[in-house]
Amino acid sequence: MRDRSQKQGMRLTLIILILHAAVIGRAASEKDQYEKFFERASKASEPNEDVRDAGAGKAHPPLARVLARYYSNEELVAHLEDYVKRCSSISRLQTIGKSVGGQPLTVLILGHGARNADPQPKPAFRYVGNMHGDEPTGRQLLLGLAEWLCARKDQDFEAARMLESIELHLMPTANPDGFENHLRNNGNGRDLNRDFPEVLNQTSGERIPAPLPLRGSEQPETAAIMAWASSRSFVASASMHEGALVANFPWDANDHGEKGYAAAPDDAAFRFLAEAYAQAHAKMVQAPEFAATGGITNGAEWYEVHGSMQDWVYVDRQCMEVTLEVSERKWPHERTLADLFNDNLQALLALPFAAALAGASGFVYSTDMEPLVANISVTGVSTYVTSSPTFGDFYRPLAPGNYELVAEAEGYRSARGSIEVPADGIGVRHNFTLAVDSTHKPQPKSGSSDTTGRASRSAGQGLTTSLSTNKVPLLGISDTTVISASLSEQLTEEYVVNSTDGSSGPGPQVGHLDAAWSVGGSTVTGSRKELRGTQRGTDGTLTWLTAVVAAAVLVAWAVRRRARRRRMWASKD
Repeated sequence: MRDRSQKQGMRLTLIILILHAAVIGRAASEKDQYEKFFERASKASEPNEDVRDAGAGKAHPPLARVLARYYSNEELVAHLEDYVKRCSSISRLQTIGKSVGGQPLTVLILGHGARNADPQPKPAFRYVGNMHGDEPTGRQLLLGLAEWLCARKDQDFEAARMLESIELHLMPTANPDGFENHLRNNGNGRDLNRDFPEVLNQTSGERIPAPLPLRGSEQPETAAIMAWASSRSFVASASMHEGALVANFPWDANDHGEKGYAAAPDDAAFRFLAEAYAQAHAKMVQAPEFAATGGITNGAEWYEVHGSMQDWVYVDRQCMEVTLEVSERKWPHERTLADLFNDNLQALLALPFAAALAGASGFVYSTDMEPLVANISVTGVSTYVTSSPTFGDFYRPLAPGNYELVAEAEGYRSARGSIEVPADGIGVRHNFTLAVDSTHKPQPKSGSSDTTGRASRSAGQGLTTSLSTNKVPLLGISDTTVISASLSEQLTEEYVVNSTDGSSGPGPQVGHLDAAWSVGGSTVTGSRKELRGTQRGTDGTLTWLTAVVAAAVLVAWAVRRRARRRRMWASKD
C-alpha cells in the first residue's frame, strides 16, 4: 500500500514536470521564431536567386522575368491576366477605366479573400505606378511585389501578414499612353498629377472642405482614379515617381502661394508614414539631396504643386497618400530593375504595415450590436476617418504617442477614449459602443453616407458607453493572455469591459493579426500581439500553464502527504 501510493505520487509529479518543461520549451521556441521573423523584416531584403538571375539569357521564374525589362502595355495586361490564373487564391483583376488612347487601366487586388470579392473587415492600401509616362519603374516594381507575395505567401512571415491583414491594390500604370509615347503627359498632353480638383481657393488662399468641386476638365485617367478611390475606403496610398530619391508628403499646395513647409492637419502621421518607407529603403535616407531630413520632404517645401493626387485624396476621400520618388534617374536602364526592386522591397512592405496596422483601429457598434457609420477623429486634429457600414471597422494612421479618440454618429451619443499608440508597430485597437441619443431620432445603421460609407459629421454629446482597447483587460484578464488560433478566423465574439461601470457585454473584436501566424504549416505565437477577437501573448500562456502545473504539484504533494500519514497511523496500530 505504501509503495503503491509513493510510486503513484512520484509518477504524477514526474509527468507534470515533463509536460511543463515541454510547454515552456515549445513556447520559447515559437517566441524565438517570431522574433527572428521581425529581425529579418527590419533589415533590407537580400537579393534572392530569382532576382540575381534577372539579367541572364535563360528562362526565369516570374519574379525574375518582370525585373528583366520593361513590359509593353499589351505585355503588362497579359502578365496580369496570367498572374490571376497562377495565383488565383489571392488575387483578382479590376478594370477601372480606359486611357485617352483606349488602353485599359487595370488594378490587381491582392489578399486572402480577394478572389471572391467578399467584403472583409480589413484595411485597404493602394500603390499607383507610372502616373508620369516617362517614369516607368513603378510598372515593373509593382509587378515584382505581386510576384514576390505569390511566391512567398506560404513561407515568409511578411508575405503572409500582408495577404492576411491588408487588402492591397496595385495599379502598375496610370498613364499607359504616356509610357507608349515616352512622354510625361497623357494622350491629351495633360500632366495627370496636376489634374485633380484644387484643394485651395485661388482667390482667398483658403483650403476648400470636402467634397472638392470638379474642374470640369478632368482627363479620363484622372476621372477613373477618382471613381476608384470613391468605390473603396482606402486607409492610405502611395504613387511612384522618378527623378529623386525621397518620400514626399502633403501638403503639395501652400496656402501662402509660395514654396515653404505646408503642414497638413495630420502632419505627424504623414511624417511617420514617409519615414516608414525611407527608413526601410536600402538607400533613401542616405540620398544626398535629402540626407539632412532622413530621406523625406514636405511637398510644398520641396516645390509647390496644385492639383496633385495626394492632396485631393487626403481631403476628399480621407486617404493618407505619400509620393515616392524611387530613382534619381528617369527611365533607368532595364539592367538596374532587379537592384531597384531589392532596394525598395522592404519599404514597399513597410509602408502598408505602418499605415494600416501601426496606428489605431477598431469597431463602432450600437448597444444592440449593429455596426455604425461613425466619424473617428483625434482631439486637436481637424480631420477624421469613417467606419464602414458593413462591419463598423475603422483604421486611423497615427504616429506613436498618446491620443484621445472621439467617435460620432448621427443619432447617437458621442464617445471618447484615450489610447497609446506603441512604437513597435503593432498598433492599438479601440472599440466603441454608442448609445442612442434620446434627443435625436436614430438613423439607419448605414447612416447618411455615400457609396463608401462616409457619414455626415455630427457634434453629438455624452461620454463613452463601453469600449475595449489593448490597454484595457478583457474580463479582468491581462493583455498578455494567449490562446493559439489560425489566421483563418474571421470574427470572434468576446466580452468587453465597460470603462465606466465595469459591466460587460458581447462585442465583435477583430484586431491586427500579429499574434499567431500559420507559416509553412506551423503556428508562430508572439507576446502582446493582437489576434482576431482576443489579446494574446506567449508570456500569458506560460503564466496560465504555470498556475495549472503548480496546482497539480500541490495535489500530488497532498496525495503523498496523505499516504505518509496513513502509513504513520498504520505503524502505530
